[in-house]
Amino acid sequence: MRKINRIEQKTIFRRVAGLWGLVSVPLSGVAAEEIAGINLNIDIDYTSDPFYTETWFLILIAVFLLFLLILLIRGGKRARRRQKAKKALKKALKESGEFQKEVFNKTNESGISEKPVQ
Repeated sequence: MRKINRIEQKTIFRRVAGLWGLVSVPLSGVAAEEIAGINLNIDIDYTSDPFYTETWFLILIAVFLLFLLILLIRGGKRARRRQKAKKALKKALKESGEFQKEVFNKTNESGISEKPVQ
């Protein structure tokens, strides 16, 4: 296969561009004649606007999104509170288990504590 050098690339591009120019000029003339014959009505009828462009609908959507944002923020706080409560509960259970072990170790075989309860 033969390598095309830079000068040959330019000449090939010029020839293709020239051919495209010859072909496209008559087409544009034909297209202009067809467009002139068509009557375009670009008036916009605002009487039948879709509901999602109305101000009341946009306000309703904004309020809904704000409500969702508040729920997400409050939900995150509740989840953190639950985690703290679970940690505190585990800690309390662990401490109560240790307390029960200590009490069990301080009682004698009859189940009576060595120290009298005051």
